[in-house]
Amino acid sequence: MAALVTGCVGQPSLVAPELEAAGVRLQSVGLLQQQFLVTLRVYNPNTIPLPIKHIEYRLDLGGNKMAQGESAVAFSIPSHESKEFDLRMRTDLLSSFRSLQTWLSGSPGDIEYEISGKVKVDFPFVRAFPFEQKGRIPLSLEQ
Repeated sequence: MAALVTGCVGQPSLVAPELEAAGVRLQSVGLLQQQFLVTLRVYNPNTIPLPIKHIEYRLDLGGNKMAQGESAVAFSIPSHESKEFDLRMRTDLLSSFRSLQTWLSGSPGDIEYEISGKVKVDFPFVRAFPFEQKGRIPLSLEQ
């Protein structure tokens, strides 16, 4: 029992990582589905490296729910540094038709986003950190 208490006391106090969307690229538009590549940026405000097991997320673009899921690859972020990674997302035509029509009719620009979810770190006895972020990000169309 003493070893368990000592192990918990010796563990550094962690601050939640900061997550934001850095960009969205519409990669393909098909008859029934679209594929997006969303770039997320994670900042580690801690004094130690932060091993990320996975990130559960929900992404809304332009006020519409676009995707939800979980990152597939574990990674580590050095102390006081940021790391970007891409998430491939697919949507169906029915759920995103109005947004796609607006995006494709004009020139690409900024779009409002909201991303929320949980970041699970690879430390024992540490709960997942919830996050929610709103803002505007550039939307680009791949040729």
